[in-house]
Amino acid sequence: MSFLFIQKAREQKKAPKGRKAAKTINKYNAETLWRLGCRACPLDNCNAHTPKMAPTIGTGPILFLAEGPGRDEDENTGKPLTGPSGRLLRTCIDDVADSDVCSYDNVVNCRPPNNRTPEPQEIECCRPRRIEAIERIKPKLIVGLGAVPLHFMLGTSDLAGLRGRLFAVKIGNHACWFLPTYHPAYILRLAEKKKQKPLNHVLGHCLRMDIAKAFETVKRLNPPVIEDEQNARNGINVFSGPDHFSDLMGLINRAKEAKVKAIDLETKGLRPYSDGASILSAAVSFNGGSNFAFAINHPQAAWSASQKDQLLKSFGELIKDDTTKIAHNAPFELEWLAWQFGPEIINHTAWECTMMQAHFIDERRGRDWDETVRVPQYQSLNFLVKQYFGLSFKRQFKLDKKDMSKTDLTELLTYNAADTKYTLKLFHAQKAALGTNGDRTAYRQALVQQPIVALMQHLRVCVDQRQVKAAQ
Repeated sequence: MSFLFIQKAREQKKAPKGRKAAKTINKYNAETLWRLGCRACPLDNCNAHTPKMAPTIGTGPILFLAEGPGRDEDENTGKPLTGPSGRLLRTCIDDVADSDVCSYDNVVNCRPPNNRTPEPQEIECCRPRRIEAIERIKPKLIVGLGAVPLHFMLGTSDLAGLRGRLFAVKIGNHACWFLPTYHPAYILRLAEKKKQKPLNHVLGHCLRMDIAKAFETVKRLNPPVIEDEQNARNGINVFSGPDHFSDLMGLINRAKEAKVKAIDLETKGLRPYSDGASILSAAVSFNGGSNFAFAINHPQAAWSASQKDQLLKSFGELIKDDTTKIAHNAPFELEWLAWQFGPEIINHTAWECTMMQAHFIDERRGRDWDETVRVPQYQSLNFLVKQYFGLSFKRQFKLDKKDMSKTDLTELLTYNAADTKYTLKLFHAQKAALGTNGDRTAYRQALVQQPIVALMQHLRVCVDQRQVKAAQ
């Protein structure tokens, strides 16, 4: 679990925010900027002492990526991260490893005038150089220093919310991990204002902890498996009518035998108690690559009455047994399942929750940078799949979020099964991240509360918030 969560801290030299940056880049053609490179870059005529500063390439697995050369680097050493901020960085590195074996580079290779933040056009013109350098260095882990590398890699400037997290990224043909943290120059400015030693400042502690985490984590990192847009729809079977009913029943029977499976429901309405509420479809994924979804009450479903009864009976048996069921935000599924099948359907010891896993790995809460996602939290499934597998998969689907019953059934079922597909992948990745320490113990202790919450909702048991607060 991470500590020192500084929610209000923000880089003073921020990268352009997503929309503003996009509008600026849209004045040009991004591919044209990549093709023209230095010829289209304002920094090509900035009279730098060390233009096109080359990266320092070490033998170690970590690359430190800053925003641009500073005055000392440009005028004196000709090497990235060798000025005051570089010396502070190396102090942190030398506490845990040998800084000389690391690689160092910048998002832009020419010093911006007066050390200003690089402009979006300059960053895009230099992007092919970054890609080529990263493909050549082949780091296992890139540590981004400040908001500019974060925006370059992930398209967001939310440094306070994302620092210290690991993200799966693919740069050119090279897949690796990315860990953002604060820029040492920012720490130096804050410490000077408060007349502190830089590493005694609270954000200096964050920087030192993130550097230590990088060197500890890289020892056990494997290259990430990056999912692409096509993968989101691959390996999925959908069922909406009688033509392949026997195949569906066979998959449900196989899923019953699987020791671990992910479950997801698509519903009309967020809660099952209003008029017109219904379960539109359900999806199941289990180890071995079997991901399937089937219609239940969607208007386009074509089951006969007997087929639907048989389908619900078999699905209910799958839900009720002792095998492990995984959901993202398990109380949601449990509340709907209790409404559909009755409270006895809930097996209190059989459910895992990837959202709760994520909370115990990193409890910070904030906005998912993908504005198409309804759940605005770092614990949303879309955010976590982006973090672990490099794909914002939910944006690939055309859905009517206000009324999912109006979504095309095939599209809804494919989305439903993709949800369980990535929930299952995420469960295994986060289980490894939790390890066997106190975080995993705390997660196991909290997990039993999930069915209880769902049953309280189902039985209309009210919670006295005043008593809850008094008990805290």
